[in-house]
Amino acid sequence: MNQQVLSHYDIMTVGETPHTSVAEAEKYTDERRKELNMVFHFDHMHLDYDENGKFSTRRFKLSALKQVFNKWQLGMAEHHGWNSLYWSNHDQARPVTRFGVDDTEYRVKSAKLLATVLHFQQGTPFIYQGEELGMTNAKFTSIDDYQDIETHNIYQDIETHNIYQDFINHKHLSKEYTMKAIYLKSRDNARTPMQWTSKHNAGFTTGTPWLSVNPNYTRINVEQALKDKDSIFYYYQQLIKLRHSLSIVTTGDFELLDPDNEQVFSYLRRDQKQILLVAGNFTEKPKKIVLPTELQNRPCEKIISNDQNIAEETNSVVLPAYGAVAYLFSID
Repeated sequence: MNQQVLSHYDIMTVGETPHTSVAEAEKYTDERRKELNMVFHFDHMHLDYDENGKFSTRRFKLSALKQVFNKWQLGMAEHHGWNSLYWSNHDQARPVTRFGVDDTEYRVKSAKLLATVLHFQQGTPFIYQGEELGMTNAKFTSIDDYQDIETHNIYQDIETHNIYQDFINHKHLSKEYTMKAIYLKSRDNARTPMQWTSKHNAGFTTGTPWLSVNPNYTRINVEQALKDKDSIFYYYQQLIKLRHSLSIVTTGDFELLDPDNEQVFSYLRRDQKQILLVAGNFTEKPKKIVLPTELQNRPCEKIISNDQNIAEETNSVVLPAYGAVAYLFSID
């Protein structure tokens, strides 16, 4: 494919490769092999599955999420591969609902937290439409509000070749549980119309959209985000600018900190001149982070944070609820 097609154009290629191991992905993306530039793996997309598959109400474990990222960061770097970094796509639920810790009261902080811990890793971040606004799952109240065939098959079989047995008739699960699982995992959560304004149909169309607009469009939309200097949108812009200005994000080594911690996601990026510390609190309670010994008593620069109330103590940092921060240290 590369020889006959891809090599003839100045393009960037991405492979969608579910169930691909790091070892296989390394081969796909090793630039010396001239195959693909990067691939989408799905390891972190499977962390909240249960015995019923993807339509689960189970929440992922933070330690497991960190383990997945660590495996791919280290594996791809070691073998000349390149990571794709993403929280969602057209087939996945909205990240602020799925991976965030609160998509209502702390929606903004939660969305910024997710962006922070992802964008400072090595690889190319992919931002799915509406993620930069903190768009949430739709939580439609009726199965009739969903169009996705997979979602309808889970509720009640309508195709004879459905690979899943439906929850209500075959698995004898309640409609309430089934609708909760659909609310959390239906692909339609990512397919609701883009929320441009607070006007009719979120400014998406003057007609009738194929899929209903998320009811929260009146307060979550592009128009509102552009008026708010502290919006998620502008936070994403800051992250992108930092990725372009700090070479350590592109070339630095990755080191996961405190892998078994179920409350805080923290890691280091390092090169010969600098060390970048990134940390995010995935709980509603303040969490104290003790700096690694090599960083203690060293001057540093806070380059971004989603909260102005981060307490900086001697050789430690206290992150408030859902707080995230990145510090840049110089090496003598």
